[in-house]
Amino acid sequence: MRFPAWFTPRFATYASREDDLPIDQHHLLAALAPRSLYVASATEDDWADPVGEYLATSAALSAHRVLANARVGYHLRPGGHSLGEEDWEHILTFLARHVKDDGGSRTC
Repeated sequence: MRFPAWFTPRFATYASREDDLPIDQHHLLAALAPRSLYVASATEDDWADPVGEYLATSAALSAHRVLANARVGYHLRPGGHSLGEEDWEHILTFLARHVKDDGGSRTC
């Protein structure tokens, strides 16, 4: 497994057995509801699987809608695995639209 520090040791038992995982990415994204969710993706980011990211975000949207929270955002930009100016512009636009200023603390 690459980057073992990112995962618990038990996760390594699912190497080459991804279909046996008890949850999928969209479950994790749905579990964030009712908090806001934003996913930034890139067309050539094979590490992150942009198609999978889009599908997971779309699938998680139903859980957010059930909780009356449609504060879900996604963008796909050209390029590879990085976080650049274009990403930050999209993220900051989303935050400006969906994050309420309550006098100092930020809530989503």
